[in-house]
Amino acid sequence: MTAIKLRHLAAAILCIVAWAIPLAAKTSSSQVCVEKNCYPRVATIAEKEVPLRGAALLRFWGFHIYTAGYYEGNRSADAPPSRKLVLNYLRTITKKDIVRATEKGIEKNPDANRAELAERLDLLYSAYVDVRKGDSYEIVYTPGTGTAVSFNGTLKVTIPGDDFADAFIGIWVSEHALSQSLRDKLTSG
Repeated sequence: MTAIKLRHLAAAILCIVAWAIPLAAKTSSSQVCVEKNCYPRVATIAEKEVPLRGAALLRFWGFHIYTAGYYEGNRSADAPPSRKLVLNYLRTITKKDIVRATEKGIEKNPDANRAELAERLDLLYSAYVDVRKGDSYEIVYTPGTGTAVSFNGTLKVTIPGDDFADAFIGIWVSEHALSQSLRDKLTSG
């Protein structure tokens, strides 16, 4: 092999190695990364470890909207499972659009009793804020406590009721989810 061919081969190998290093970080055994947002494989809710069921990217009309990570504890006959949903936004979205999407998700679910949820949904809507790229919402349901909604790590509201948690988190993970493909990826674990 000539010196020029060896240099080209060495450059190609260097490029492949440099390209492969970031990919290795995405497949860590302790976390799952989607679009540079990483979700630990285990979260703690009420002092119990809860596994990550799935993480995915939501696209709408070709735009990347947010990445999501969904955690769910084991189901039992005695109590509903602890659940956690983390949404990391990849673009600016107004509070008005977030409220509209939530309303659409609740209306799509025939199991959600809109009349019984109305006051609690109003509490949720008053806690919403406009989001920008890099912001996050964290929704954590703890049986017996309710659904805590935090924005960028700051608790905004806690809303009681298993029915509220089922309807609200169901927007992403129920059989009536707004995006079936996102739901399938979030609940695949």
